[in-house]
Amino acid sequence: MKPKLGHFSKGLHPETLAGLQTGYLLTAQNGTCVGASCRTTQTSTLLFEPAGPLGEAANALMQKAHASETNPLFYKCHKRSAATLRKHGFATIRIAQDALINLTTFDVKTPKYKGLRRKLRKAETAGVTIHHAQISDAEMQQMAVIDADWQGANGTARGLSMGRFSSDYVMSQVVFTAWQNKTMIAFITCHQSPECWTLDIMRSATNAPVGTMYALVHQALIAAKEQHCERFSLASTSYEKQHILRFIDQISLRKRTRTAGLEQFKRSFAPAWQPLYAAAPSNIGLTLSLWDVWQEIHDPPPIPEKVQIAPCS
Repeated sequence: MKPKLGHFSKGLHPETLAGLQTGYLLTAQNGTCVGASCRTTQTSTLLFEPAGPLGEAANALMQKAHASETNPLFYKCHKRSAATLRKHGFATIRIAQDALINLTTFDVKTPKYKGLRRKLRKAETAGVTIHHAQISDAEMQQMAVIDADWQGANGTARGLSMGRFSSDYVMSQVVFTAWQNKTMIAFITCHQSPECWTLDIMRSATNAPVGTMYALVHQALIAAKEQHCERFSLASTSYEKQHILRFIDQISLRKRTRTAGLEQFKRSFAPAWQPLYAAAPSNIGLTLSLWDVWQEIHDPPPIPEKVQIAPCS
């Protein structure tokens, strides 16, 4: 199976492709790419830190929102962008934190990775092996089965800023698979860019031995480091201390997926935590927009057959 690679413009966030599964590419008036955007019931959202000047991104988002009579929302932007938007009258709150690993200093043999080494030994003892190679059609079918079983046990996979399994989407990424007794038991996918690899989809069979997912991510870290990449993102987790998020959770129409276990998993890799923010023109607009987006995350639309990024000027 041949991969279908998207064309990234300089500066686009590594997770842009995830946002484009059901979103679109927002462009500035001069034709340059701003980033992945999506439309929900009452909100036009720019996902992740925008590419290029923040002013151009804000103008493009505001124009899109005005044309569709929706609320504009920056979602998961960096601290510096949030501070600039705040100076221009936007309401901002911290909503998530990105788990970043400095690959130039990463060494699993150091004391802070004692717990991780223990997980890796358990996977090795259970006979788990990790493969990093182009995925065949037969292997893709096995991955689809694991994904379906995982969703049956854990609920529908989130959408919006998080990737969901589809063959075209997965073939645009770096894939690592875990095997035991010649049977695939788990896999992960990663977004790849010269500056940063980013963990995306994580799926495992119910009988996967303890340590399997740790072994998969560890192998991805090694592969990224071998390609002289300096950073690896384990992706973001919700900022549980934010009171507005707790309020939105309480009034949500959707059942929340708990993320405490996922955050604990990421902490085993001793990442540096980078705060991520949401921003909107008013406090009321910010709350309404986050509520709207929260429903979309838990009830995402179908995935198109192909996900690609068209080149921008």
